Amino acid sequence: MTMQGDGEDAKSLVTEMLNDLDELERTSSDIVSIRINDARWFPSTTIMEDRLQPNFIESMTILSEIAAELQDDFNLEESRDPLLLVYEIRMGWVRMTSEMRLYIANRFGVFSANNESGMESRNQNVEVYLTTLGENLNKLYEYGRKGRLGFLGIESLPELEKSYEQWVYAKDDLFTALMRDDWRMDLVVLRQDIYPIIERLQQRISSFQLDLDDQSAEDITRLTDTARWLVFILLAITGAIILITFASYMSFNRFLLRPISDTTHALMKEASGESVNLSEVTMLRETRDLADAFHQMQRQVRFRQDRLDHLAHHDLLTQLPNRVLFNRRLEQAIQDAIASAQNVALMFLDLDRFKQINDTLGHGIGDLLLREVSMRLTDIINGESATIARFGGDEFTVIIEHVDDPREVEAIADNILAAFKKEFLIGEHELHVSTSIGIALAPLDVPHASDLLRAADTAMYEAKQHGRNRYRFHSEEMSRYAENQMLIEKELRYAVERNEFEVYYQPIVCVQSKRLVGFESLLRWNHPERGLLAPNSFLDVLEESGLITAVTDWLLDQTAVMQGYLRAAGHKNISLSINLTARLMNDDAFANAMEQRLREKMLKPEKLVIELTEDALTGYVDKADIFLRKVKKLGVRLALDDFGTGQSSLEHLRRFSFDIVKIDRSFVGDISSDPDDASLVDAVIKIGHSFGMKIVAEGVETKAQLQYIAERNCDYLQGYLISKAVPADQALEFAGRYRPHLVSDSSA
Repeated sequence: MTMQGDGEDAKSLVTEMLNDLDELERTSSDIVSIRINDARWFPSTTIMEDRLQPNFIESMTILSEIAAELQDDFNLEESRDPLLLVYEIRMGWVRMTSEMRLYIANRFGVFSANNESGMESRNQNVEVYLTTLGENLNKLYEYGRKGRLGFLGIESLPELEKSYEQWVYAKDDLFTALMRDDWRMDLVVLRQDIYPIIERLQQRISSFQLDLDDQSAEDITRLTDTARWLVFILLAITGAIILITFASYMSFNRFLLRPISDTTHALMKEASGESVNLSEVTMLRETRDLADAFHQMQRQVRFRQDRLDHLAHHDLLTQLPNRVLFNRRLEQAIQDAIASAQNVALMFLDLDRFKQINDTLGHGIGDLLLREVSMRLTDIINGESATIARFGGDEFTVIIEHVDDPREVEAIADNILAAFKKEFLIGEHELHVSTSIGIALAPLDVPHASDLLRAADTAMYEAKQHGRNRYRFHSEEMSRYAENQMLIEKELRYAVERNEFEVYYQPIVCVQSKRLVGFESLLRWNHPERGLLAPNSFLDVLEESGLITAVTDWLLDQTAVMQGYLRAAGHKNISLSINLTARLMNDDAFANAMEQRLREKMLKPEKLVIELTEDALTGYVDKADIFLRKVKKLGVRLALDDFGTGQSSLEHLRRFSFDIVKIDRSFVGDISSDPDDASLVDAVIKIGHSFGMKIVAEGVETKAQLQYIAERNCDYLQGYLISKAVPADQALEFAGRYRPHLVSDSSA
């Protein structure tokens, strides 16, 4: 009975020990599961992730937005102090956060075995930073109440105060949680579960040994041996299980859980704006490689995003805001102007004759000139309420806010024009460039951005038409004129499609022999409502719209047909003159087509005179020289039209090999009564003859004028004294019936 009872007790004891071992294994698994889950491992993690971090990020974002708005106004004394305070708050907050991290690291025993003294030191530092931060925030609120933080800053202060208060509450809760006994749950499980189980195992083993000692003497040897073996086996099993469990846990924790956890937390902090070097917190080479690759990728992405954002909103050449950013700021400026009952001024600048410099010296010099222009404009207009943008090509725009009196804008425009009087030194070139400026105000002139831009553009073209190097304010008359020009362009396009144009011909006669030597081909528009229109009412629109090429091609076709009619009628010595504009001189396609017409004899070059005005040559000297040399080699004669009314007349006579010079009608009309005009006509005739050129007097209407130019040996005359311009059929009839004596018989 005793042996049976002792055996049952031993069996029961072994069963309890095995149960304890099973419970130990389950509890060890619980520790592993706790270590895998950060929230269970460190309950304070929830406070850091859900409360501290979001409020920190929110506060940093608000402060960054306030700083960004204040940076635009950094040159003002009023904005500098608030901006510096914002930077100080951000830096103080970041330093306080760093102290909190050190506090947590001390709690984990990273730096010292005496973590309590380290925690106390860090806690004091946090409180010092917290006090300073609170004082600075109060200063920031005071700036906000004084209106020195800008619109966005004032609107953001309540959110900043809320984020700060919530962050402080979360900090207090975190410190409280870290000081509780259950701040780390794996230690709680060790204390409350694993250690009691091991203690029970030891107690049961001791009890088992005592029971064995009480066995009867007769079985002492067998039972002792058995007990020894059993104890050894049980201890070995227990030790093996504990060792395996502990080794598995340590290996799993060291080589997998902790590196993954550290990497995850580091990446999360990096995403929130904190800088973390993962090579300092992980043991795995693979994880370090992953973190290094992430850092490199993040740096490249941030750089490219910043670069793309800058490129999307700034001109690559001048680094000024481009059209996209200009439109955005213009919309905002108009809204602010309406809200503040003020005006915003838009200045539209176009460089005068920039194309000539670009074509002559090359695009490289042109680009350098544009940079210098942008820097000069920036030096002149440098304030918080102004935006300079490159609108495109050689066009710049300036937004000026808070305008109470248009005279303020006039002063700026005068400064710009004065600054452009100084030469631009581009390498070895000394360039002189002026600008034409159009100015419009909103909401005084127009209330919308698109209308304001159109109004300033219209005013700029008005400035160009009045001689360039000046500014013009927008007016209703300009808008009506622009609308009329658009209507004319629309009607001209219909006119090209419907063939509403017609060629009129005005005779040119030899002064001495009175012989008919040619006709000038003059374009007319048979407008369906306004009747027959001369080119001065629509030629500018033809050029600006690009229709001039198609119309001139048609005019050349008609001239070729007229040449055929004249030859068929026996008038083989009569030439035809046509006028070419500046745009056509610069059109390579037109020049090549014109040359082909002449080479293929579609136009008879020996009976063709090309007339060009001085202004047509001024902007396109090099291209004009090339074109004129080509057509002259083919036999075409060249005439300088309206001599004396343009620029650099003598230079044109010297450079270009003109055959004919035409004196403008404005000088011929008063030669009988105005000594100045008479002297000018005399001088032109003498100068032209000295260059071996023929002289044509335009606008001759009286016998007195004819007599005057005849006495001065003028070669040809053209005007109402002979005939006005007539259609082709009447011109052919005129050529057939014309006799030299008709000139002397004409009345004055």
